[in-house]
Amino acid sequence: MPEWPILVVLTGVLVGLIVVGAHHFRRGTMIISLSVLLAAGLRAFLSPKEAGVLAVRSRVVDVITLAALGLILVTLTVVIPPPN
Repeated sequence: MPEWPILVVLTGVLVGLIVVGAHHFRRGTMIISLSVLLAAGLRAFLSPKEAGVLAVRSRVVDVITLAALGLILVTLTVVIPPPN
């Protein structure tokens, strides 16, 4: 099943959204951030065929884009104060 990487990542994002919905802003957004970083790691180490729909562009562009987005989300999660 070549679509397991995106299912793992989307499951992590869904869990993060559920946690945010349960009023745990930092925990939920950190789970989402780590899911995006996981996507970068999976794209870096899996072949394009194994990566499935995570392989959109060249490997380098995909990994840099996903890693940058993941790191930006982690930074924002830590810097932005949670709602009261």
